[in-house]
Amino acid sequence: MSNASQRILITVGEQVVRHWRKGKEKADYRYPNQGELRSLLIKQKFTSRQSNNALHYLYRRGYLIKIDAPKDDKSIIKLTAKGAIQFLKYCPLVTDERLRGGDMSIVVLEIPESSRQIRDFLRHRLTDNGFKALSGGVYVCDRVIHDNFAFLVFLYKLKERVTWGQFMPSADTASIED
Repeated sequence: MSNASQRILITVGEQVVRHWRKGKEKADYRYPNQGELRSLLIKQKFTSRQSNNALHYLYRRGYLIKIDAPKDDKSIIKLTAKGAIQFLKYCPLVTDERLRGGDMSIVVLEIPESSRQIRDFLRHRLTDNGFKALSGGVYVCDRVIHDNFAFLVFLYKLKERVTWGQFMPSADTASIED
C-alpha cells in the first residue's frame, strides 16, 4: 500500500473514530468527499496522479466506497468494515504528547492462546507504537494512548480482555529502560 493510500485511510479512519468517541448519531457525521481527500494529499506534497491512484486502489480493494450524493453533486467517501480493519494496521495508537511527572500509559492484554492471531497483532502494534513489554501481556509507554486504540478494542470485541489507562509509578518502582 502506498503512502498516499495509507494517508487517506488514516484520515477517513480518524474521522470515524472521532465520531464514534463522541457517540453521535450517524446523521450528525459529515463524510468527506473525493475532492477534499485529493486536496489533503496535494497539501501533503502528493501529486494529482498519486492521489487518484491511491483512491482507485482503495476503492478496488473494498476499503472505501463512493456514494453519489444527489444534493450537491459531490460523491461522499465511506470507510467499509474491511477498510476499518486495514486502518487499524496503520493508525497511531499513541499521541505525540508525552506524559509528565513519571506517569506512564499501561495496556494489559489477557487474550488466550486460542486467539493467538489477534493477540500477536496487538503485541506488534503496541511495540511498533513505542510500548515496552514488562511481562506477559503488560505493556507501558510514556505517551498518551490515542482514541484509535479504544476503537481497535471495540472493533475486535476485546473489551473484557484488554485493559488500559495511565498510572504513576511509586518512588520504589524500577524505571523502564530501552
